[in-house]
Amino acid sequence: RRAREEGRFVGFKLSGFPVMRAKEEFAQIVEEFETAVIWNFRLDFFKRSVGRYPFQWLGDDTAVSGISKKELEERCNMGVGCNFEVQNVEDLHCQMTRSWRVHWGMEETVDFLTARSVFGKSCALHVDYHDFLKHPDHVSMQMQDFLGLPRKAIEATRMKATSDNMCEVVSNYADLCAAFGECSEWKDMLNDEENGCLCDNYQFESRGGDGKNKLCAKDADPTGRRWCGTWESGT
Repeated sequence: RRAREEGRFVGFKLSGFPVMRAKEEFAQIVEEFETAVIWNFRLDFFKRSVGRYPFQWLGDDTAVSGISKKELEERCNMGVGCNFEVQNVEDLHCQMTRSWRVHWGMEETVDFLTARSVFGKSCALHVDYHDFLKHPDHVSMQMQDFLGLPRKAIEATRMKATSDNMCEVVSNYADLCAAFGECSEWKDMLNDEENGCLCDNYQFESRGGDGKNKLCAKDADPTGRRWCGTWESGT
């Protein structure tokens, strides 16, 4: 009630994990309260994993919730800064494969929830994170239309803490090109023409491609790890 009185939109943001672990319970919520679902996903598992790397392995959670506008000028002095070294490509690969599994697990979960809704699939809006980055105002209006809300310009209070150009973010990008640059599942993600971030700009000794390089696998970590980084230790 207070949110409505203050002119704010009412809703909640939820990680996919609780839903995946209790699908039946959340399906009941969707049924009972005619819940609409907006699924914000990112298909670039490489960028997603690089963004999570400082939190998972370097003890820096600056990028987890974004930064305020006041903090923008000091961003490079916060945590690991504006760029960092990926110290272990196997660790990054663990996060990439986990991101892939989580994405498809979430897609199945969203399908499960919408099947239980009286509105069917029309109660779910799929929003690509890349589209949101490039066209935030358009996507915001699209979400408001979907929810049946009057259109209202919304100004973000938190800013993206990590550049979208991975060559600017990762100081040893050549090592990542060597590890993933010839893998059919990953190579397109490492070659970002929009930002001019290309493996052709670096010199490196490739680890090989599919069938030779264990890091080309997308659906499982070669070491058998189920969890990565901070999750692996249970923290």
